[in-house]
Amino acid sequence: MAIQALKPSQLTLNPATTSYTAEAGDAPLQLAVTALKPDGTIDGFAASSSNPAVLAVGVSGNTLVLTPVGAGNATVRVTCDSDPTLVRLISATIGAQFVQPTQTYTLADRASPAAAQGVSARRHWPAAGVRQHAGIGHRRHYPHLPQDGRCAGRRDQAVR
Repeated sequence: MAIQALKPSQLTLNPATTSYTAEAGDAPLQLAVTALKPDGTIDGFAASSSNPAVLAVGVSGNTLVLTPVGAGNATVRVTCDSDPTLVRLISATIGAQFVQPTQTYTLADRASPAAAQGVSARRHWPAAGVRQHAGIGHRRHYPHLPQDGRCAGRRDQAVR
């Protein structure tokens, strides 16, 4: 027979984490919380953020919701209602929200060749599969290599 007074309270987070990194505006992180009294019955819990301007903390049933709202650092403190000395801490680092650049560039009369001139860059390339020597319009060929797929040995040795 177990002595109920010696059994500790339980406070677990799932997934078990002690750190959290995100960017402001990211989707909230949801953690399942299990809080039990020493007799095994369900207990409540409380959670708070050391810096609500960086990380908002909410509780929905047995779920802890961490919402990154601004750049900076914060510590989340989760405590068990029946035993306030039972604490779980989560260190959070929140980066600035990513902002897509909106810069536009005017390239009219700045790109060469200009599309308006009707010049196609493709017409200057050799046909597919044809290799040309750089700067000279001749096709490369290698008469000293076997043409039947065998490897070439040295010229003074027989090719195997």
